[in-house]
Amino acid sequence: MSLKIWEINNLKLELDMEDADVQERYENAFEKLSEEENQIKKDGKMSEFTRSYCNLFATLYDRIFGEGTSEKIFEGIPVSISRYIEIYDSFLEFVKQQTDDINADIAQKVAKYQPNRQQRRSKKK
Repeated sequence: MSLKIWEINNLKLELDMEDADVQERYENAFEKLSEEENQIKKDGKMSEFTRSYCNLFATLYDRIFGEGTSEKIFEGIPVSISRYIEIYDSFLEFVKQQTDDINADIAQKVAKYQPNRQQRRSKKK
């Protein structure tokens, strides 16, 4: 099982995707992110769009890890869409790796107690 610690900008954040409470917080945060993304003005000043878009990510981390987390994650980082997306990609890769490990672990444990096809066929004969 992989570590449940996401390291970003000299910060270590624990996230256990096996925990139902964590899963719920994660799901709710992404539902709100989707809703809020639809409300961003696509026209107008580019700087306003960039700040609004980056704020989506900051709010996401605060909802998942707790208030004030985004300030630590983005400390010293300019409000830049590419930089915020780079961090977002890192987070999604961390979650994906963890869920892949969880699924593989579950599949391995289930397979351990299920006979294979050849064994089942030989029992039918």
